[in-house]
Amino acid sequence: MSAETGNGERITGVESRSGNRLTGISSMAMRQLLAELADAYERQSGQAVAIVSVGGVDAARRVYEGEAFDFVVLAVDAMEQLATGGRV
Repeated sequence: MSAETGNGERITGVESRSGNRLTGISSMAMRQLLAELADAYERQSGQAVAIVSVGGVDAARRVYEGEAFDFVVLAVDAMEQLATGGRV
């Protein structure tokens, strides 16, 4: 499942019955693949997955500023900068 927020973000996933949910952030380039993977994971595990897909620069900024996610999927250079800064 996926939905678009009012500010252009795309969110994939639904709340699970148990209330537990994996959260992630990615660039828009990965949204379709991650939506498919999230749906498959949710079907197999029963655990909900919510993925926010935004521009890569915005995603990196949000992670760098401390917004919490269970996983981050960005370009290698962005991931390296986040790792160097101790954010991932």
